Amino acid sequence: MTASIADLLNRGRSGRGVIGLGGSPLGNFARSVSDDEAAQTVRRAWDRGIRYFDTAPHYGLGLSERRIGAELRRRPRDEFVLSTKVGRLIVPNPRPREWDDDGFAVPGDLTRRWDFSATGVERSLRESLTRLGLESVDILYLHDPDQAWKSAAREGLASLARLKAAGVVKAIGVGTNTTAGLAAIIEEGLVDVIMLANRYSLLDHSALDSVLTPARRFGVAVSPSVSSPPACSPPPGPHLARRTSIVPPAPTCSGARSASRLSAQITASNCPPPRWPFRCCTPRSPRSPSACAHRARWTRTSGGSRPTSPRGSGTTLSPKA
Repeated sequence: MTASIADLLNRGRSGRGVIGLGGSPLGNFARSVSDDEAAQTVRRAWDRGIRYFDTAPHYGLGLSERRIGAELRRRPRDEFVLSTKVGRLIVPNPRPREWDDDGFAVPGDLTRRWDFSATGVERSLRESLTRLGLESVDILYLHDPDQAWKSAAREGLASLARLKAAGVVKAIGVGTNTTAGLAAIIEEGLVDVIMLANRYSLLDHSALDSVLTPARRFGVAVSPSVSSPPACSPPPGPHLARRTSIVPPAPTCSGARSASRLSAQITASNCPPPRWPFRCCTPRSPRSPSACAHRARWTRTSGGSRPTSPRGSGTTLSPKA
């Protein structure tokens, strides 16, 4: 299955593997992003050769899908790969509030409702296509199934399999920020790809044995994404403070608000470099991949002085061992 995913994603111009643009920031995660800034981000990614775009209904209560779709509709459909996710339906909020309470800087007149049922999966996909303004997506992920790993999530995975068998989507997977339960679905051959957030990075290697090793053994692709607001983003807005954290932040990053401070803290903690430097990833920072790569390499060697901007256009976020 990995080969088919690689063929599907290998549409960039770099020739050095695949980088995808993650759509969470375009849904106003942690801070408000204007429509113009969002559009420029997608255009810039396209101009730099990025051809894989990921989004989800969860990201800004559908805002990310609308913004990404508005730009991609102008492009030839066979020149890019698009993924979205199912598991949360976007519905009217019975108790509307001024702001969303899940970390996105959007009005709270809508809300999310968990639904991993076959009906819910199909409805979610239809509504996503409407927001995107497109007729299809290539990869469909079950989003955060760890919230209901038993019967509900299994029903969702079965629904994804039916959609793939019917030719509605080309590949199916799971998108999550926890490693719990992933080894089992990998070994059972239930998915083509795992999108795993923040579990394989400079600071966290927890996915190495529990996910990456079985994925390699069973031919399942892994698309790691890493959020790095301390090093690569402006300070978060108040919306992030209202978000309930699923996993406590790593102590090493506590208080970091700049690349120089993060570097000093990582250096002091003697973090080991990742053993598998990925080339297929979805950066979720609005900064350029080359800038993030530069900072990642620099944190391993610098004692804390701010780095100069890199020249060229590097295409991998993880430092090479």
